Amino acid sequence: MNRAEQMLHETIQKGRLLDTSGMKRKYMDVPYGSDCMQALNIYLPNEGEGPFPTIIYVHGGAWSVGDKSDSQINTFIPGLDRGYAVVSVGYRLLPDVHYPENLFDVKAALRWCAEHGSEYSLDNDRVACTGASAGAQLMLMAVFTQGVPAFEGAPLGPTCNIRAVVDQFAPTDFRNMRRDYDESGYDRADKLKPGAPGPANALMGFNVDDSLRMFAFASPIYSVHKDIPPVLILHGQYDSKVPYQQSVRLAERIREIAGPDKVKLVISPDTEHADTKYDAEPYTSIIFDFLDPLVKG
Repeated sequence: MNRAEQMLHETIQKGRLLDTSGMKRKYMDVPYGSDCMQALNIYLPNEGEGPFPTIIYVHGGAWSVGDKSDSQINTFIPGLDRGYAVVSVGYRLLPDVHYPENLFDVKAALRWCAEHGSEYSLDNDRVACTGASAGAQLMLMAVFTQGVPAFEGAPLGPTCNIRAVVDQFAPTDFRNMRRDYDESGYDRADKLKPGAPGPANALMGFNVDDSLRMFAFASPIYSVHKDIPPVLILHGQYDSKVPYQQSVRLAERIREIAGPDKVKLVISPDTEHADTKYDAEPYTSIIFDFLDPLVKG
């Protein structure tokens, strides 16, 4: 059983597999790279000829678990009924790779969509990039560093025209994560499992205390610039995995650098990390009221 098959098996066993039974048009495990984890699931609306405006989603899971076929993507599946194609990105996981290799995978997926998306009825001039938790961190870095060679992992080439971003509870500032945990009153991952590396240390492959400066290269907050697309940020006030202050600080940075019209921040008083409440109202309306004028227009 290869790595992709193992992850899918674990997803099925845990009851987290996305229900695709009602989807008439879908393309599963479409490769964008040579590794078995470098593949996409493409879901199209049941009606219409396309090309369809496209939502590209990157799953969470502390960079070490999760799968492109799991139900995390349910938040964005209503887009199919609104005329969007939805693309779920698989990427290589820890410990097989460390950052920035997983970022390079997301970049490669975006290049693949730009070069081959029309073959699957994707409109790569009208794209929203979305993600949850660890996947949102990778997605934010991919968007904020578009066209920067050091972050591409390959020669620059065609990529998607990203018109909007939806960030669900991403870690955005690793250098200040401990401070935010302390302010929120939650135990850090490295305190819960003494002697084990926290998720951020595992992501990078070294200890945050040894090189705080290096964590800036993985923290989206330090890659904000004036030309980023508009960003919707969703985060729960009582998120115990990623403190909500991470999103507050990112929003403040975007307002400062790119302008107040480039960010909308929604701090929810009733959601936890990866909460299924995001799959229903009022969050569905918040998301698509944000996306529709930017991506479908």
